[in-house]
Amino acid sequence: MSKHPISLIHPLLTGLFFVSHPGIEAEPASRPNLILILADDQSWGDAGFLRTPDVRTPNLDRLAANGVEFSQGYVSATQCIPSRAGLMTGRDQQHVGIECNPDDDKYDVYHPSA
Repeated sequence: MSKHPISLIHPLLTGLFFVSHPGIEAEPASRPNLILILADDQSWGDAGFLRTPDVRTPNLDRLAANGVEFSQGYVSATQCIPSRAGLMTGRDQQHVGIECNPDDDKYDVYHPSA
């Protein structure tokens, strides 16, 4: 079955456009600045530069002294073990069956189907 000549006009015009404009180039992709800080049981105020004397965070203190502030943080869960499971597996904690910390008497996190 042959195509109608009109249906070939669009691909032909598109090809002619790109051949006649060789100076159009994509901008090079810039690499994002990404810092992964993994901490267990650390709340928003648990860092030395936030005047918390009991917690020593020399690397975070040094970054803060140079003007680096981290104002956005993301977790897959609000509890440490499900959040860690999400980070380690790349899946939501519900998919791996870890929805809460093991000290929660309401759920058996290691045997969710039991």
